Amino acid sequence: SIGAGKQALDLGRRQALAGEPRLLFLDEPLAYLLGWYHADGWNDPQGIGIALPDDDAVALKAQTLILRLFGVHSAMSKVSGERCRKIKVNSVWVKQFLGENGLLKRHAPEITVPERILRSPKRVQMAFIAGFFEGRRPFEGDSSVFVNLEYAFLPFGLV
Repeated sequence: SIGAGKQALDLGRRQALAGEPRLLFLDEPLAYLLGWYHADGWNDPQGIGIALPDDDAVALKAQTLILRLFGVHSAMSKVSGERCRKIKVNSVWVKQFLGENGLLKRHAPEITVPERILRSPKRVQMAFIAGFFEGRRPFEGDSSVFVNLEYAFLPFGLV
């Protein structure tokens, strides 16, 4: 539930202020958001960003999840000529939190499923996969390499 994950993240935020950002609980809503982030997200000095499909429901869902999970507001933008919306989380704490827990996205062209997701219960893995494929925008010339995505499908017999 979002409530249990939020409590764990609140504790993680307090630990971050003390210099120890640690994840105590990885649930489906966080895994779903991480799926989006790993599908088409980025890191920058101020935090993280995610490119999402140009859809009102997806945009609202993303902003709601970010606020509920991390307690921070995000900024949404639409770039003229692109078929996506970009959501920006200007929080060094969120970026540090993801990094400390092995959930920070690596730079493209290698797209990997974080080890923490692969070791999670099936429901958390499925939430990550659902977010990943909802957030993945196929585009011409995409040369990204899915390094270990097949491992996420193994528990479900989908390889």
